[in-house]
Amino acid sequence: SDQFDQKADDIIGKMPHDVLKIISASEVMADFSKVLSTGKRLTKESHIELKGQSVWFLVAMFPLKNELGEITSIATVARNITQLKQAESVLRKLSRAVEQSSASIIITDINGNIEFINKKTSELTGYAPEELIGKNPRIFKSGETLPEEYKKLWQTIKSGGEWRGEFHNKKKNNELFWELASLSALRDENEIITHFLAIKEDITFRKEMEGLLRSALDKAEESNKLKSNLLNNMSHELRTPMNGILGFASILKEEILDPIQKDLLEKLIRSSKRLMSTLNSILDFSMVESNGFELKLKSQSINQAIELVIPIYTEIAKEKDLVLIYNPKVKNAVSSIDERFLTQVLDNLVDNAIKFTNKGEIIITVDSAINDGKKWNLLKVKDTGIGIPEASSKVIFQEFRQVSEGTSRDFEGSGLGLTLAKKITEMMNGDISLESSLGKGSEFTLWLPATEADPGNNLNNIKQTIISSNEIKQFAEQPEGKANVLLVEDQMLNVQVTQLYLKPYCCMEYAVSVDSALKMVKNKVYDAILMDINLGLGMSGTQAAKVIRELPGYSKVPIIACTGYAMIGDREKFLKEGFDGYIAKPFEKDTLIQTLKDLQVGQKKN
Repeated sequence: SDQFDQKADDIIGKMPHDVLKIISASEVMADFSKVLSTGKRLTKESHIELKGQSVWFLVAMFPLKNELGEITSIATVARNITQLKQAESVLRKLSRAVEQSSASIIITDINGNIEFINKKTSELTGYAPEELIGKNPRIFKSGETLPEEYKKLWQTIKSGGEWRGEFHNKKKNNELFWELASLSALRDENEIITHFLAIKEDITFRKEMEGLLRSALDKAEESNKLKSNLLNNMSHELRTPMNGILGFASILKEEILDPIQKDLLEKLIRSSKRLMSTLNSILDFSMVESNGFELKLKSQSINQAIELVIPIYTEIAKEKDLVLIYNPKVKNAVSSIDERFLTQVLDNLVDNAIKFTNKGEIIITVDSAINDGKKWNLLKVKDTGIGIPEASSKVIFQEFRQVSEGTSRDFEGSGLGLTLAKKITEMMNGDISLESSLGKGSEFTLWLPATEADPGNNLNNIKQTIISSNEIKQFAEQPEGKANVLLVEDQMLNVQVTQLYLKPYCCMEYAVSVDSALKMVKNKVYDAILMDINLGLGMSGTQAAKVIRELPGYSKVPIIACTGYAMIGDREKFLKEGFDGYIAKPFEKDTLIQTLKDLQVGQKKN
């Protein structure tokens, strides 16, 4: 009566289906009839809904007989087996999960002998269950796992821990496969280890893909290395002869008086510079695309970086009768920048402004703005040039694209300047925007996040100034006399150009090999050394510079890398390797003199 929440007096004398209205009368009568007709015990499971819950009973009905063997009544015993049924349900689910699992599952006794495997284990290894039951999992060994690793495994799981790792195992047909395994102990109700459980995932395909990926990465790395070497060689091989071409052309331009010949030389120089500009853009773009360098960002003044190069832009603008105006609305705009590459971006923007403007002015402005709650520094380059059609406003930032394209294009250029400018700006966490009206001009705005200045941080002062004739005269008439300079260069064309550049100002000697240079520096202490890097067989210029630095009297003598290696990052690399200065070929006389002057070559040191 307790089971059904009813008193005994209310139950006695009634039919079961009268007491439990949820039980079918026909079902009860059928069970009674069967017991009466057979005279035998009837056992069954009965499921009912009681108080809103699903309840299971194990019901036993058996006849009670008198001394004549006649059935006088039927006794019914019901046992609540709800919890047992729930446990069976869970067990069935677990059993199905184990059997249908995509992982291999093995259970062994405490000695490691297999007691159970699931279907996946047979499918993967090729062994039938009867071939594995009672065997040790060492049947899968390929011999590649070291005994020490197995020893560590057993120590871990016998102590109750979990071991995870990979196996390169062997199937029944001797085919190898990879498994990612998790091994652990199973305990009884007294926490005593009775079995070991292994759950293993087939990772053969993943390992094959990892191998292919590693191979592809190795090939990509090798390809990048070959690409870098090719670009470096291209840079060196093109810049070295170009140094002679531009050098001799510049010297002849100073010496020749005939206006027609001067004009021809000017065109030769202009064409050579255009070729170098194209080469620089292609090489720099290749380095940026291959992620072959990193910017060195420092919080510093944009104004100072711009002011270093304003004189150059002013002179270039004058050549086209244009006016260049510098308008710093913000006097000290500080952003996290790489000074050299900010200058390169500005070069590209101003070069385009001058190129596409035939009349009027170019205005460089430094300003600030708040956008999305963030403070930005703005570097604007505005011109009064031809302008850009709206349809082309996005195209111009794509590599090798220009507003005017094809064989009938109106302006020269590689179409990489703005692409480089945008990519470098994005690497400084900024962006470039454009406003333009066709026929009225364009305004490019460089957006850079504003920051606080680093205390005591000074600009690198990468000088691109135009050295004056008065400065050259001062350099030539040093109170200590002309400086003694050694040039280490294996190309005689470049030796002759450098000699002509320095003849009025320095006493220059040269060596065409490292061996010759080392003999010369051991016999004489020079005021400066101009060192080529690629010197053919033997030591490189970098190695030679390190040897010379250790010789008596040369600990503080300026050694300047004078090289055709002029890729992005090369300057920083050579300075880091111990050079005091860096000049990229082809170089002009003013650049060479300015470098020597900056390093105080020939001047008395305090």
